[in-house]
Amino acid sequence: MPNHKIEDLVQFGDCEVYCEGLELDFKFLHFDSRLIEDSCGFLAMVGDSLDGHDFIEAAINNGASLVIAQKKCYVPSNVTLIVCKDPLKLLQDYASWYRDNKLTGFIIGVTGSVGKTSTKDSLTHLLSKTKCYASEGNYNNFLGLPLCLLKMTPNHQYGVFEAGISTPNEMGLLGEILKPNLMIVTNIHQSHMEFFQNKQELIEEKLKLSLFMRQGAPLFFPKDLLDLSSGLLRTDLKVIPFEDFELSESIVEKMGFGPAKSYELAKFVLKDFEIDFNTSEDFSLTHLRMQRKTKNNQEFLLDCYNASPESMRALFQSIVNVSDVIFVLADMLELGLDSELSHKIILKELVLKKPKKIILFGDIFLKACAEIENDSIEILSFSKIEDACNYLKGNPCDCIALKGSRFFALERIFQNF
Repeated sequence: MPNHKIEDLVQFGDCEVYCEGLELDFKFLHFDSRLIEDSCGFLAMVGDSLDGHDFIEAAINNGASLVIAQKKCYVPSNVTLIVCKDPLKLLQDYASWYRDNKLTGFIIGVTGSVGKTSTKDSLTHLLSKTKCYASEGNYNNFLGLPLCLLKMTPNHQYGVFEAGISTPNEMGLLGEILKPNLMIVTNIHQSHMEFFQNKQELIEEKLKLSLFMRQGAPLFFPKDLLDLSSGLLRTDLKVIPFEDFELSESIVEKMGFGPAKSYELAKFVLKDFEIDFNTSEDFSLTHLRMQRKTKNNQEFLLDCYNASPESMRALFQSIVNVSDVIFVLADMLELGLDSELSHKIILKELVLKKPKKIILFGDIFLKACAEIENDSIEILSFSKIEDACNYLKGNPCDCIALKGSRFFALERIFQNF
């Protein structure tokens, strides 16, 4: 863990500091009191549903030596208190400064509609014989990315970070903080179209991550998007187009279709790096990405961190024989204007593959079910996880595949099985 100095942190923002000395250190910052460790800093921020100030005591009990709050509050004498009007901006400004002044490693930024996390996981695995840091889980937005950046140390040779957005004008901020040496756009699809008028607007937003790259830096970009991106790509970057990679049946069976594509992309990106790679194909993906698990003699495929039409299709392609598979699908949120049509198309595609059964969660899939032709596959719908779980317990099959947006947390079916 790096040692951060409070005197560096308080350069940014209008801060009032209550402590024994500015020379004190902290290891990292976090907004979740449950994840605080000894000698770490707790960000007490007021959110839409929770007030971080209510969790200051819990953070201190877990070892916080620093509290950054929006208002003055009581802390023990051995804890430093910084009162700042905007702790989030303080975090972002400090992370940007830390990137510029302390980190010397080669930073890879990964963005796109789907496949960001599996591409990051693949890159990290391939680079695992070096000193490589990778951002945690999907901490990839305006809050998560700077938190992760502060965990990278000056001794790391490589850093691999996701950059994700939901609304316009977020990616520029991430670019200003991360300033990647190399950038990868995995693809641009319909995900997160809710706040964008068209695909070109979404591409333009994603490419804002490249605005803070040095001249001549490599940008790996899908070849099929080049025409749509005319005038949006920086001409002074080294744009390296890539197409779909040929995948062997064995690697698809081992990793799943989507992660296998990400693994081949990662190998393509790093092929000219003169380092000793970890070439083993055995590595773990981030939680809830194509995880195969067994519980009470029932096999599950958990791919339910999030969902889009493309990732739904990737799940379908990952299962060679679907005839004894029950698919549990939940609505794909944030798709924008074509949401209902997309749900109808995806459901129709799955019905044509003839799985054992389909279970649906969510109003959009339920409406799609009423509008498609189906006289061969049993389709059920549930509104409660426990009801679906009880049904599945009485209907064993080769595999239960779970896929849906994060809102539905379908992994609870596995947990309660």
